[in-house]
Amino acid sequence: VQRGAEAGLKTAGMELAEKTSFKRGATDFSSQVAKMKAANCDLVVLGTIIRETIGTVGEARKTGFNPTFLGSSAAYTDLIHKLGGKAMDGIYATMTVQNPYTDEQSQPLRFWANKYKTKFNEDPTVFSVYGYVII
Repeated sequence: VQRGAEAGLKTAGMELAEKTSFKRGATDFSSQVAKMKAANCDLVVLGTIIRETIGTVGEARKTGFNPTFLGSSAAYTDLIHKLGGKAMDGIYATMTVQNPYTDEQSQPLRFWANKYKTKFNEDPTVFSVYGYVII
């Protein structure tokens, strides 16, 4: 994720204002957030999964640091908002597939999502699609 962010910025003649990392299993992201806040970052590219995304964004919101957050496909899940709540509003994530919402504008996708919800009594997610494709 970091190499991709650096390469993308390089094509625009720019570079990262700040870089920081965390150790696997970390739950406290206050020092990383403080570092990005001190650098006045307006966009934070996250190389995080669910827990780290929620921890980083939640800590940033608590400190009044509100840049645009952009995550990879690892952060493209409804669990971010279900577990992190309102503080997670405004997070962007990249993905190669679309989340199957039951009110989707695409009729075939809407049909599939509603059929899934009827059968399993829960909204489908990207992971539901993966399972469906594998089966």
